[in-house]
Parts: sequence; structure tokens; C-alpha cells
Amino acid sequence: MIHKEMPSTPSDDRLGQQMMTIDEVARLLNVHTNTVRQWNHRGLLNAYRLGPRGDRRFTEKDVLDFLTNGNNGNGSDGDEDSIEPASQ
Repeated sequence: MIHKEMPSTPSDDRLGQQMMTIDEVARLLNVHTNTVRQWNHRGLLNAYRLGPRGDRRFTEKDVLDFLTNGNNGNGSDGDEDSIEPASQ
């Protein structure tokens, strides 16, 4: 009888390290890809540049940190103008 091993689950130190493309982050946050690029350029959202074109990749942890730290992309400290969802 052949025993197949179950794939191991990621260890705690690898959780949240899955890389996301700029399109995936934009879809997740319901914003345009240029908005994600601006957040990265302003230092609000960390990205890793890959390959000769310098494509951006974002870790799940960095995106989650961005969301939980209250960064709203307007460059302020969060006390002034905040981004409101578009009316439908």
C-alpha cells in the first residue's frame, strides 16, 4: 500500500507572505491600479520590485498592515479628509 503524505501547512513565519500583483491588490481594495502605485510611491504601501521591468509585488501581510493601520492614501495623518466609497 502506498502512503501519500498530506502537504504541510505553511509555518507561522510564512503566513501572509504570499505575493500579490498590483491588479490583485487593486481588485481587493476596490481601487484603480494607479492608486496602488501612488500609495507605493508615497511609502504608504510597501512593494517589492521584480524582474527587468520592475514589476511590483505586494505581500498579503503588507496589504493587511496597510488596511489595519488606517492609511487612506491621501497623505494626511487620517484626521482630515478621508476617502469615502463612491455612491452607487
